[in-house]
Amino acid sequence: MLLVHRGSDRLRDLQAAVAGREPQHAFTDRSEQQHRIWAIRDTATLASIAEELAESRALIADGHHRYAAYLRLQRRQTEGTSGPAPTDFGLAMLVDQGTTPLFLGPIHRTLAGTGLGHLRDAVLSVGLAYEERSQADAVAALSATRLAATDGERWAVITLDPDVREAAVETLHRRIVPALPHGPSALSYHHSVEEALAAARRQDVSVLMPAPSVDLVIEIAEADRLLPEKATSFQPKPSLGVLIRSLRDEPPAPR
Repeated sequence: MLLVHRGSDRLRDLQAAVAGREPQHAFTDRSEQQHRIWAIRDTATLASIAEELAESRALIADGHHRYAAYLRLQRRQTEGTSGPAPTDFGLAMLVDQGTTPLFLGPIHRTLAGTGLGHLRDAVLSVGLAYEERSQADAVAALSATRLAATDGERWAVITLDPDVREAAVETLHRRIVPALPHGPSALSYHHSVEEALAAARRQDVSVLMPAPSVDLVIEIAEADRLLPEKATSFQPKPSLGVLIRSLRDEPPAPR
């Protein structure tokens, strides 16, 4: 799993001290991504790190389904048992957003079976602004409070309410899409503008989305709001196979 938090100054000092030593492993993977790995085995250092993380709250940036699987296995395998079990532990990468920030990219949408006219009617019905513009102006207007939409021929800018503290993807899915008079018959997702534009047709509208800020995503999670599916795309993700936790790992027996 990929987790993000904001570490304390003491925790950052502990990390810096470890990173100041020679890594146990250093290599470049097939995608040309460089890796350096330090193993921390000193009990005093581990205790200090655990103390600093004890009250920390982390956002699951990637791996929600893995976390759900951990919990399901934990419930299944610990029924009627006492003490820690292997399913009480999971492999995670914890990133300090203050020192090594993750990049949060947008995920664009295509609404199948929906025309720009339908989108305009939905936007206006929920009290937001809709304006047709040229492609250059629409793309340039894209921001945290503006979406750009196209059917492959015409372009429009949707201006969101700046006083409402919600992500643009929340406004789209919870206010605009339910107000559509027709469709969408299907919804597809794109990590690049090129993919989104290739999917735009007369009856399939592509909506270019801004990426929410990490602070806003954390704020939404702390408010116990659930973001729509595929609302965030955190990068870089941990490379598969760099670290592997053996399923034979057993926690120390309780004393």
